[in-house]
Amino acid sequence: MYLEVESNKGNRYLFDGLSNEIYSLKPDFKITAGASRNSLGLPNIERFVTPDSQTESKLNNLAKTLIIELTEQCNLRCTYCVFDDAYSKERSHSSTKLDISLAKEKIYNFFCRANEDAYIIFYGGEPLLEFKEIIELTNYAKSLFSERVKFSFTTNGMALTEDKFDFLIENDFLITVSLDGFKKNHDSKRITINGNPSWDRIMSNLEKIKSYNSYFYDSKIIINSVINSIEDLENINYEINHNLLLIGKEIRFSFPIQDAILETKKYNNFNSENYSEIQKIFLNKNFLENSFYKDRLLPLVKKIAFRKLGNDAQNGKKKCVPFVNRTYLRSNGDIQFCERISSYKKVKDENDLLKESEAIQKEFYDNKTDSCSQCLAYNFCELCPASFYYDGTFSSQHSQICNNFREEFFLALKLYIDLSEINIKFSDLK
Repeated sequence: MYLEVESNKGNRYLFDGLSNEIYSLKPDFKITAGASRNSLGLPNIERFVTPDSQTESKLNNLAKTLIIELTEQCNLRCTYCVFDDAYSKERSHSSTKLDISLAKEKIYNFFCRANEDAYIIFYGGEPLLEFKEIIELTNYAKSLFSERVKFSFTTNGMALTEDKFDFLIENDFLITVSLDGFKKNHDSKRITINGNPSWDRIMSNLEKIKSYNSYFYDSKIIINSVINSIEDLENINYEINHNLLLIGKEIRFSFPIQDAILETKKYNNFNSENYSEIQKIFLNKNFLENSFYKDRLLPLVKKIAFRKLGNDAQNGKKKCVPFVNRTYLRSNGDIQFCERISSYKKVKDENDLLKESEAIQKEFYDNKTDSCSQCLAYNFCELCPASFYYDGTFSSQHSQICNNFREEFFLALKLYIDLSEINIKFSDLK
């Protein structure tokens, strides 16, 4: 399990997918087709693609994040949203709201199994439509956790109004605001129930909170942008670098769920075609003007730069343990292991979390062990079970999802090697 990589300077390297070692090859060294690890002098390392061996202990003691869906209602009707009538297996924008006493019960149960770094995320629909409930549940959680809990939510920004600022600042909320890159694109996708655009109103709300407390705005407001097409990057970068509310902001990017496989493939092709330009961005540390690469490609390059080696190579890989990393409380009382898996694997009784966590892991590894065992990018992959569930089932396109990540990894690996040859300091890339 190895890969030969040639740098821009024409130097040849061998990447060992088991040990994470990168070996420089002599110009006259030839690798014959099907050469064994032994013939190449690579170490004998065994890969373990198995469920987590400490599921029960982690489930009961190291739960990290509780996501609370307060309501299914939303004040926008985004054209790409999966929560509409076009997706029969998804819930809709109904009037369902979470019972406040049930929410407190689940917060207490989460408290009993949480670790020192506990997070509560309020979710929707649009969570700010239930702001009174956010206040009550935040205060209740603080009475249990004291200083051991942090709060956040994702909002479309329409209800991020002045009457809420003091409470959000006082409780140090981390707030992710959804803005789709630039005004024309945003207003064509993120529309109100009546079909009206939303950009100007959201910008007005952001301006107000920045004027009210600039430190809070700079440090606690994150922007999430859904990219409908890779061709939008130029317009997005222009907006980010000319809009005074967005300059220097942390921005996260994603593709629409239903188009993610196709658009990720386009993204990989775009990167390959524009490799020299991407290299210049990294050389000049020009990430403020190219936030997309800071959010997506930079972390992967740095993960390669600071990788574990040898027998510890796969120990640097994160494994998702359902109901440990995330526990998702639906507004109807159902419990799931992630907010991104539609109607898959719903649990009613928290006594069943261990059984369901083990069952989810078994299904995942039954489907993925063979391919993961042979994957060169495995040690760097963070694709969790939720990455492979769509429309209520394990995706039949899971091999394409993995192929996309491998392509992205191979580009990051080449970029790392090319940058290493000119002695770039990876810790300076921020």
